[in-house]
Amino acid sequence: MIIIVEFVNKKSLISIIIPCYNQGKYLTDTLVSVYQQTYKNWECIIVDDGSTDHTPEIAREWCAKDDRFCIVKKDNGGLSSARNAGLKIAKGEYIQFLDSDDFLHTEKFQIQLQFFNDDIDIVICDYLPFDQVSGQYCANRYMSPFPDPQYFKDQIIMDWENGLSIPCHTVLFKSAILRKCNSLIFDETLPNHEDYSFWVKIFHYSIGLVNVRESLASYRIHSESMCSDYDKMKYGFIQSCRSNIAFFNSLNDDVKVRLCKKKLKYILIGYSTGIKSIIFDFVPVWVTWYLIKAISYLRR
Repeated sequence: MIIIVEFVNKKSLISIIIPCYNQGKYLTDTLVSVYQQTYKNWECIIVDDGSTDHTPEIAREWCAKDDRFCIVKKDNGGLSSARNAGLKIAKGEYIQFLDSDDFLHTEKFQIQLQFFNDDIDIVICDYLPFDQVSGQYCANRYMSPFPDPQYFKDQIIMDWENGLSIPCHTVLFKSAILRKCNSLIFDETLPNHEDYSFWVKIFHYSIGLVNVRESLASYRIHSESMCSDYDKMKYGFIQSCRSNIAFFNSLNDDVKVRLCKKKLKYILIGYSTGIKSIIFDFVPVWVTWYLIKAISYLRR
């Protein structure tokens, strides 16, 4: 069943997409942060990805409270599938992704919207990672979300998780970017790091971006976070790099393909610097892969 509230497609409407799977205990805080935005022209699409907890009840309560909220119910398909379901019905001129356990500063939209113009289609703000139990700021989980506005198209490829990480809710972007490429959706085959692959594509088609140094988003750290499984995350990172290579291959962009392959090799060798990384720069990706496998086998 799908419940959709129809909105007039007004200029400056923001479409907020919140994928939810059994996150009912956090969802109210997230929706309150949307409801309290000082900028009022938004629609909030809550995608219930087959939840078995009280997520649907909470979503329905908010839809009854304010018709700017709507709920999409679907079978469980994962985070990328849920975000794509939201993108399919989003009507806004701007897109805001928000995970169901995070939340936004009340003035986020009002502040970020000021920076858009004909030459800027992405605005990124700072964020605060905090521990769910203690409520304290987690300095060790913070990584800058700010790429260089001059080199962001290359930097998003090479520096992701090596000095750069962009939580999805720090970004507000024009939906017009999505229409530049019909395949510009989240890759549902990736087990994680789907955001990396998505931002690489978004940045590729972007005109320009602005970094806003204010912390306008909060990122909740808890034991249920997917990022706590290192091996699973690294596997997803590798698969995401391969997805990026396939994307630029489809565009016949040899420069970006080489850059993506270099990033893949750095992941395989653990971001090493010095002689080892220089040597690997001259080794094909498939050789790097088998060398890493051989080294792992010999260490057993």
